[in-house]
Amino acid sequence: MELRVLCPADLPALLTLQAECYPLALNESAAVMQGRLEGFSASCWGLFKDRQLHAYLLSYPSTYGNISALGADFSLCAKPDTLYLHDMAVSSASRGAGLANLLLHHAEHYARQQQFGSLTLVAVQGAERYWHKLGFSILETLSLQQQAMLHSYQPEQALYMHKQLF
Repeated sequence: MELRVLCPADLPALLTLQAECYPLALNESAAVMQGRLEGFSASCWGLFKDRQLHAYLLSYPSTYGNISALGADFSLCAKPDTLYLHDMAVSSASRGAGLANLLLHHAEHYARQQQFGSLTLVAVQGAERYWHKLGFSILETLSLQQQAMLHSYQPEQALYMHKQLF
């Protein structure tokens, strides 16, 4: 497997994998995904084998407690303190091969290099147990604005989770 940053040329494969892994209600548009790849490529990674995308992780520097709405563009943050893991997907053919853990390990390493104190994410599709096993906790107390962002993931139950790095 080759791990590398994603670029706009990877967009068709990214959209195909997104459609395979998420219900239509959670799919984000090509324009939004392209903006992420163009604006935040340093923290958007893919795992490739024989030039085929098998897994990806789209993340960006953010601030703790700032939840991204589904379908919203990533925004630049003046003083980031967390790496927000917005979207991770693994192809059905590669599930169980540890690709998600490889991507997460890479994200943690990147976050530590950037001196971010945490990783944050929104868990959907019942994935909170998976993330909990990896050291993430649910942030129970949310502002009204944070709750509104989580509601953008409807009809999924969405939970904001975090993992302290140091």
